[in-house]
Amino acid sequence: MIDNSDKWRQNQEKKLLGIFQKRVGTTSAQEIAGDKTGEKAALMEEAFSMQRKLLREEYLPFWNTATNQLKYLVDATSTEFALGAMNREMEKLREKDTTLSELAQLGLVVETVSHEYHSMFNNAAKIFQKIHKSAEHLPEQFNTELYHLEKIFHSIDERLRFLEPLYRRKRGGIGNINGMEIRNFIENSFDEEFRGNITISYTKKFLNTVLPKVKIPVVYAAIFNIVNNALYWIQKTSEKPEIRLSYYPHGFVISDTGSGVSERDRTNIFEPFFSRKEQGRGLGLYIVKTTLESADMNIFLAEEPETGALPGANFIVKKPDLPEEDNGNDV
Repeated sequence: MIDNSDKWRQNQEKKLLGIFQKRVGTTSAQEIAGDKTGEKAALMEEAFSMQRKLLREEYLPFWNTATNQLKYLVDATSTEFALGAMNREMEKLREKDTTLSELAQLGLVVETVSHEYHSMFNNAAKIFQKIHKSAEHLPEQFNTELYHLEKIFHSIDERLRFLEPLYRRKRGGIGNINGMEIRNFIENSFDEEFRGNITISYTKKFLNTVLPKVKIPVVYAAIFNIVNNALYWIQKTSEKPEIRLSYYPHGFVISDTGSGVSERDRTNIFEPFFSRKEQGRGLGLYIVKTTLESADMNIFLAEEPETGALPGANFIVKKPDLPEEDNGNDV
């Protein structure tokens, strides 16, 4: 099947050949060159002149128009692509602005409530002391229940204090932190009753590591969030659930025995509002990454299990401003 452009081209070729045949006929180039009268050469020149006129009047406008149309299409496509990219970038910036506004509002609310909460906690602590004094002669069951109630209350207080890194004026606490202190923090935050049959282990090299001059509340808040996430996922996907903290140059790895993070989710897990949890808001890892970066630290998901780590998800927290070194064998 021949389209319109092919028909037009074939017609123009016939016109060009027709002009030449009409003026020169079947005369060969040898005969034209040997014609001493010059008449045949004049006919050939006339044919060339008519062909040039046809090319100038019909071919050239056609190709100029086609070229301009192609240029317009290319420019329009490029412009549309650029505008589309700009619109997508603007949409991302709007979403980020909305997220930051919501987090700022959350920080203000938490800071306001915190003053009231600490006052109530101090009053409650005094009441617990009075109850303990008057409960010495009460049944043992009452004292046991009182002990559990007080333990739950202190646990709630401990967890609410992790919100303090959100307060701009309270973002202090710069100092050294070592692996033993991190272990104690985790063991106090996630006792056996809370984590059930899930094991939390620590490599020897991690326990001996020291992170100098870090914002301690920010590091603790990041650890709490990552471990809490791991506890949620591995109890669903692992037959022998375990979380391990191991050494990494100028930082540490939090790994687990879960199924890891799927390839399609790896680029999204630190984005705001992304979550695979039921009714999850998807702000945990986003806040962790943002606060760590504001404290001159970083967090990322390793592509492969690190030395001494477990085969599931491997989250690395480290100080990025220091040079890398060989991590050796972490046992």
